[in-house]
Amino acid sequence: PLIGNGHIFEFLAKSLAKKNISGSYIFSGPADLGKTTAAHFFAQSLVCADAGNSGRPCGKCAACEQASRGIHSDIYLIEKLEDKKNISIEQIRDFIRILGMSSFLNSYKVGIIKGAEDLSQGAVNALLKTMEEPKAKVVIILTVADLEALPKTILSRSQILRFRTVAGDIIYDDLIKNHGAQRSQAKNFSR
Repeated sequence: PLIGNGHIFEFLAKSLAKKNISGSYIFSGPADLGKTTAAHFFAQSLVCADAGNSGRPCGKCAACEQASRGIHSDIYLIEKLEDKKNISIEQIRDFIRILGMSSFLNSYKVGIIKGAEDLSQGAVNALLKTMEEPKAKVVIILTVADLEALPKTILSRSQILRFRTVAGDIIYDDLIKNHGAQRSQAKNFSR
């Protein structure tokens, strides 16, 4: 669903094909690169009934349709509430409780924490206990703009995937090829 950062999608596809899925991932990189979109795409791949060896979701099964609409019961997203300073320990406890329940469709349970640098200290401690004893078929994905904001104990228990900014010429080509943009528009937008 995204352009650029092919190294990440290749790595995840190989992991899916080999059934070598980590209990937690950190999607790190500058803001607004699509880390959360990539996390949702990976989550959809994990719950897809027909992902096959490609590591890509089929996009047609009931699980894929629910995931793409954001209503899949085995994919859970949390982020800092607008009126709060941090992601609270209560949010993380609820997150852990939901991930601890059995999957409705006998697939993976996937929890996505958007903006994990906003975790409160209590939330970090609660999450760390869960990460120390990972459950089978449970995957936690943290998205973060500043990797240094996370404690080393979380970093050491996670597979870190570093997103990079996408070159302007790649964006330009995609805008023209896949979105029908005029050359002048594509030039402006790709900057």
